[in-house]
Amino acid sequence: MSEILSPAEHEFRTAMLSRQQPLLGETGARRLEDAVVAHAGLGGGGALTLELLARAGIRRFRLLDRDCYEPSNLNRQVFATAATVGRPKVEVAAERLQQINPFVVIEKSFHAPVSLANAEEMVDGADILMVCTDSPSSHILFQQVARRRRVRVVMGAAPALSCGVWTLPFEQPERRRGPVSLLRSWIGRVRGTADIFALSEQEALALDGTVNPPGGFTPTISFVPNCSACLAAALAINYLSGRDPRPRALTMDFHRFRSVGPVAHALATLKRAVTG
Repeated sequence: MSEILSPAEHEFRTAMLSRQQPLLGETGARRLEDAVVAHAGLGGGGALTLELLARAGIRRFRLLDRDCYEPSNLNRQVFATAATVGRPKVEVAAERLQQINPFVVIEKSFHAPVSLANAEEMVDGADILMVCTDSPSSHILFQQVARRRRVRVVMGAAPALSCGVWTLPFEQPERRRGPVSLLRSWIGRVRGTADIFALSEQEALALDGTVNPPGGFTPTISFVPNCSACLAAALAINYLSGRDPRPRALTMDFHRFRSVGPVAHALATLKRAVTG
């Protein structure tokens, strides 16, 4: 049931969301307003995804990120400024959301690596889980918890000059090629099993050092993770508002600046219609 807003918050909400109301309607807006979003990872894609969700009218968030801002984040991360370098990302993110909407509620905030315990706290009672982290253990532990709690996952990734988002339904294993299926294949080669749901917390955490050696990084540039963020936010908003109960994967290849997957099919159809 929708929470009854105070007169001040109702007035603020009405003005803030006036441009999107014709798109989502009152029912869709209320669904976003009532949603609880668990959001892990506040890097290049994660920070902008979070901001877009708040600007769409979502008010209740749970945040997790282990890092503080550093100078190398300034080329792409929207919450990274000279003033925020050195500060915890979850702290900066909470301030930013409340600058956008002073009625936002941060239900939980974890300045810590993902563990089974905080993954349970993040996911329990949430309506969606946004995973914008980059460690194998975080993906494994969140997938395990989300399936048990029956919470849909939206995952974003932006390696080098390509980006993509995937929705991972709790009802069935992922079938398409995506980050989780690739992770399963890699674990199968390393450990002899592709079942990420059979790994213990210790086994999952032990995988991190083999993928991300100390000092290693993935090259990236400003627009790539931010494009991933827009796609992730679109999938989440459409799902939470009730417009699309089974959102699909979307990927973009900036090497050739072309879309692939469902978007490519739509563009090809449009091209045929225009050219005859």
